[in-house]
Amino acid sequence: MASVRYNLRKNKNKDPHIMLVYRLESDDKKLVFGTDLHVPKQYWNPKKMRVKETVEFIEHRDYNAILDRWESSVMTVRNRFKLAGKRPTLNEFRTEVKKEFLGGTQISTAPDIFSYFDEFIENKRLAKRKPSTIVQYYNSRNLLQEFVTKKEHGRRIEFNDMTKNFILRFIAFCEVDKEHEANTINKTMKRIRAVMNDATKRGFNTLLDFRDEDCNRAYVKQPKVCIFQHEFDQIMALDLEPFSRLDKVRDIFIVGFYTALRYIDLKSLSDKHITIEHEKDVIKIKAEKTEGFVTIPLKPIVKDVLIKHGGKLPIISEQKFRDYIKELCQKAGLTTKVSRVKKGKQKVTEKWELIGAHTMRRSFATNAILNGISPEFVRRITGHSTLKQLYEYVCIESKEYLEFATENEFFK
Repeated sequence: MASVRYNLRKNKNKDPHIMLVYRLESDDKKLVFGTDLHVPKQYWNPKKMRVKETVEFIEHRDYNAILDRWESSVMTVRNRFKLAGKRPTLNEFRTEVKKEFLGGTQISTAPDIFSYFDEFIENKRLAKRKPSTIVQYYNSRNLLQEFVTKKEHGRRIEFNDMTKNFILRFIAFCEVDKEHEANTINKTMKRIRAVMNDATKRGFNTLLDFRDEDCNRAYVKQPKVCIFQHEFDQIMALDLEPFSRLDKVRDIFIVGFYTALRYIDLKSLSDKHITIEHEKDVIKIKAEKTEGFVTIPLKPIVKDVLIKHGGKLPIISEQKFRDYIKELCQKAGLTTKVSRVKKGKQKVTEKWELIGAHTMRRSFATNAILNGISPEFVRRITGHSTLKQLYEYVCIESKEYLEFATENEFFK
């Protein structure tokens, strides 16, 4: 007859966690979950699977009483299913053990996954997390809700429903029904794991299938895309009617290209942000994402664009900007072939198709470094916390890099 066992699991942040292990007779699967008890290794008796009775660990009686209660709960549930002639699944058995241990009250009132998700997001908001971060969590929550509505008949989903099979079906829904790429799914699952880890830490969840390596999609590192100076010159050479749709888009791009500001910051940029520091004209603006101030040398062409539009850029929606900047770059002849990974396969496309609002920041970082500006100075302008983050933006292809390196004094 199967018996309850207890093992110590290492924890890098605190004392080892006492884990309960029981092999179900019905399907030969292991029930494993944490007892929420932590004990230093020297006070644990592995043979008796109990805390040593010593005055040095004064809580030993309470701990052992709790372990006895867990064992009793497991055996009571086992006998209950046997008497009923039922063969429980692992999740059914776990749920009933929890109910028995907690007197049958807490399990039934535990929050469903979406109620907990909402509370998690609200706590992030109260903690003053970035608005963009809050939106990303909402998007992941709503995507999971859409899956449950369409594929699970809108049923109530509790933490013990988040099995490996459930998660894999959700990922398949993202891939097939929503046509999400691997990197989008990777980010979605990262946010869902954050919620599940929080629920696990707080004792609401004991099912750890979400940590299984299969319950994710590996991040695919795509080739970086930016606009080099000679391509920027092609865009500038276009003969566009002043204040036309594409002329306005080019003006926005000029400012982004020479300031590295995110599109959300370009929306608020005006001549009021121009000031003088050390007898030089600069832009000093508080970045929306990082909430820190950045100081950017003011290039004359940027000042001219602002003056042209009355001190403030003619900002349109980011979606329309993405569409129009592609049109502008196609018109300028940015047709270099670029290989990307799409749905696990290589796809060759023309460069203009991959240009978007964020390309401006990548272009600034790359061209600034190619022109000999210290990466540390570039980092201060882009607002990145570390040089490692900055280098993720730099798109120095072999030809441009070789030309830059061979002209540097270091290699002469």
